[in-house]
Amino acid sequence: MLKKRDSRAIAPSPSGVEQNPGVAADYHELGESLQKECKFNEAIDAYRQAIKLNPDFYPAYNSLGDTLAKLGQVDEASLAYRKAIELEAITSSA
Repeated sequence: MLKKRDSRAIAPSPSGVEQNPGVAADYHELGESLQKECKFNEAIDAYRQAIKLNPDFYPAYNSLGDTLAKLGQVDEASLAYRKAIELEAITSSA
């Protein structure tokens, strides 16, 4: 007999954030999970927290741009993308 999957098993958990509240990558991962659930405003908050903790963490800017673009906030998305590109170039050349 097949058992029905428990939806809680695939729900994003902020456990990384709870365990390490000062780690930007954990907020970025939380944002990715929230974005997949179409919780765009919450994802934006998570990405902005990642950026606040580590202003040089370019993946958070890129993901923030993706999410803002999905909400039609093109100007803000463009700024986030530009910052991601700028930081990635600096990181790659270092």
